[in-house]
Amino acid sequence: MTRTYSVSEVAEQIGAPSERWLVEQLRAGHFPGRKVARTWRMTEQDVTDALDACLNNPRITRTAAVGLTATSRKRVSA
Repeated sequence: MTRTYSVSEVAEQIGAPSERWLVEQLRAGHFPGRKVARTWRMTEQDVTDALDACLNNPRITRTAAVGLTATSRKRVSA
């Protein structure tokens, strides 16, 4: 049988600002979890997926040099 964790256990594990914040994320569907009776439960995989959802991976895009002067184009491409 798969072990599940309570909201308070998960909040402590992941360093959440509060249990309420974690419940709000679960309700909004941002984090996976299951509501059993009146309490939220999360599996080990749910906790891992929640942490993955919190990763900050900025997407770096190249700026288009169209319409720039030669000097500005050099600055953008450097």
